[in-house]
Amino acid sequence: MARIVNLASSVNTGEKPTERKRAHRMHIIIGVAVLLGVSCFIISLLLGYYWFRIVLFLFVVIVAIVPASLSATITGSLDIFF
Repeated sequence: MARIVNLASSVNTGEKPTERKRAHRMHIIIGVAVLLGVSCFIISLLLGYYWFRIVLFLFVVIVAIVPASLSATITGSLDIFF
């Protein structure tokens, strides 16, 4: 019994390759969302919109993009396992 306990406790619980891929995808999704939000922010500033409306639009763009892409990422990672 002690051997089994020692073997189980010595198992490496490091990050798995699929976890690294999922984290990489999430970084890309968040980066694209922030890039699009900031791009819209700059364009709106150049067009002369009111600053408060621009800031709200920036957050709306970022929040709208991330959840839509998140479901696709989770579906893709589940597809890898099954």
